[in-house]
Amino acid sequence: MAEPEVKRPFLVEKEVQSKREKVPSHVFLLPDERKFPVKMWKDGEWVYDCRALRAAISRAAQHGYRSVEEKAREMYLKHCKGDE
Repeated sequence: MAEPEVKRPFLVEKEVQSKREKVPSHVFLLPDERKFPVKMWKDGEWVYDCRALRAAISRAAQHGYRSVEEKAREMYLKHCKGDE
């Protein structure tokens, strides 16, 4: 019995990689690897996104990137402290 075809509502890896290559490297906490995006384009400039910083803290902790987690926490306190 064949498995039914499932339409994925999420981006497949190639699509994500392609989009990440189009974004400037300063958007990421690990720019060489293009991992942990923490900025979004808003009103004509790249600004820190508090939700992305929280996600970076969580993902970095989950996957053992301690220095990235610490950097994301520092940036969150600096840029998002009053946004809660």
